[in-house]
Amino acid sequence: MRLHRPERRQQSLAKIRAGLSLPFLSGRTRLSWILLFLLFAGKCGLSHASSSHNVWAELPNSWSPGDPEFNGGAISQNSSGRKGLLHAPSRRISQELVFVTAEEDATVSEEEVLFCSIYITASLPLGLIGESGLLLHRAISLTLEIPQTFVRSLTMISAPVEAPKEDTTGQAWQNYQFDFAILPPKNGAAGVTYLLQVASEGSLLQTFKALIRESQAMTNVLISPFWLLLMPVPQVETKSVTRPTIFATWSSTEKPPIYIPSFTTTPKPVTPQMCSSTTAPCTCAGINGCEWVTSVGGGSYCTEGRGRVPCSACSAQEHCAATSCEGLTAPCPCAYSPLGCHWDEQGTRCMTGQAPGTSCSACATQGHCNPPQIVSIVPASGTQLRVPAHNNIEISFNRAVVITQLGSVSFKCTGQELPFFVPWEGIQASASGTGILVSIAVLLRAKFTVVRQCDLNIGAGVVVDRTDVPFTGLQQGVYSFKLGDTLQPQLVQFEPLNGKSDVTPGAAVTFTFDEELVLMSGSKTITVYELAQSDGPVRAGAIAEFQMSSPNVAMSLQAIKIELADLTKPGG
Repeated sequence: MRLHRPERRQQSLAKIRAGLSLPFLSGRTRLSWILLFLLFAGKCGLSHASSSHNVWAELPNSWSPGDPEFNGGAISQNSSGRKGLLHAPSRRISQELVFVTAEEDATVSEEEVLFCSIYITASLPLGLIGESGLLLHRAISLTLEIPQTFVRSLTMISAPVEAPKEDTTGQAWQNYQFDFAILPPKNGAAGVTYLLQVASEGSLLQTFKALIRESQAMTNVLISPFWLLLMPVPQVETKSVTRPTIFATWSSTEKPPIYIPSFTTTPKPVTPQMCSSTTAPCTCAGINGCEWVTSVGGGSYCTEGRGRVPCSACSAQEHCAATSCEGLTAPCPCAYSPLGCHWDEQGTRCMTGQAPGTSCSACATQGHCNPPQIVSIVPASGTQLRVPAHNNIEISFNRAVVITQLGSVSFKCTGQELPFFVPWEGIQASASGTGILVSIAVLLRAKFTVVRQCDLNIGAGVVVDRTDVPFTGLQQGVYSFKLGDTLQPQLVQFEPLNGKSDVTPGAAVTFTFDEELVLMSGSKTITVYELAQSDGPVRAGAIAEFQMSSPNVAMSLQAIKIELADLTKPGG
């Protein structure tokens, strides 16, 4: 027997799905066979320590907190391109690793210790680096649900950086690097590493922000939605440590389940708890949907609403800094200015005098305006998308809307610091006329090889209602989803080799792919065809069909093995 060599050695899943056959077997009897594989999907085989939550997969190896390439919102590609992983820097710890209070009974032992570096770009004053480090220390403790004594601060580094162009707070921005040593519970290094990586994708930064709002030292800090937190994969080393005598054992599984955010079909840009937990007026001003009010008794507080924050409470706002109406170049700052201004839509300028006022079509965030509101997003937030069922994300509003082709729609995904902007042809009106369909094609073209979490951002003014009042936007972090490996598995090896002669009759055939395989729903059969000619690719009729559940078929990791049994025999 011999194996027939196809024109191409590697076959993609797309070609397999399209019905392209894989001719592979022939014999002296001039019978040849074709196997047709249907509907397999690949996934990257990653352990928890290098899981899909590694957001550093495409950052330059040489990046450091002071690198001018890191500009607070985007890490640009340098001349050498993005190369490999940025690992946490190796370090020599001069301080003793003491994870115990003076009041606790302590002992010295060899234990696994996590060393992690957390990089934050934020509008935090340089003088507050110590307070910032303490709050981040506490945020790690709360996130991992371990005592604060089990988290030790090692070093803090900062460097000034240019503010993102979208930021209008006027505050100075800094790059910060915080290094920590973390003592996990007994046998918990792997689990804690995984949970910390998951938290670095969003929840750790949100906890850090919440602690800043509660801090009296941070009263004048204006929290920006453009703050960024990144963390390379932590290192685990065995070190001599001082720890409590009573040392808890890790109670969770070593490989925690894949993290899925809470589901919601009605995302809101703000919750009452976000406003009520804020005690600083400038922080209140930085949260879309909060306002600063004064009670009858004279006390002031932040609450849900669109009344904004008066300049007397927070003068750092853009519209508060202007000395004349003419100095304001955008409708909303013009409308909110205490100078008594209004926006002239025809002249596209800010003019002195409140009459006739600024229209809602020019500034929809004014208290008396009623802009379109999102009522649902399908699929729900937190869903892991499945293609082709989720090729589009459908956003529904509370009234009919029209696409303006103004502003932008984009996806912001872990592991990719630059957003993926959706072209206008990828944004279509829904059949009902009360929503839009946003294509994820731009993400599929990115060819992800790991599961990534992506946020959907919709800019203000992308759609308007029938009275020309614009939608005020969907902010990053409100709606997110997960998207898995979008690269199709590649067939890399045949066993026996193609073209091989004297193959044992009835021998098994093994196909090896370049990544692990998962059987998708739908057709689950393998069909064997006879070739019309033993030396040609044209197939004749099907002579056998195997179900994937058949004992003749075995699927393991990256390989599929088919026992041909009596389908082949020696020829004369």
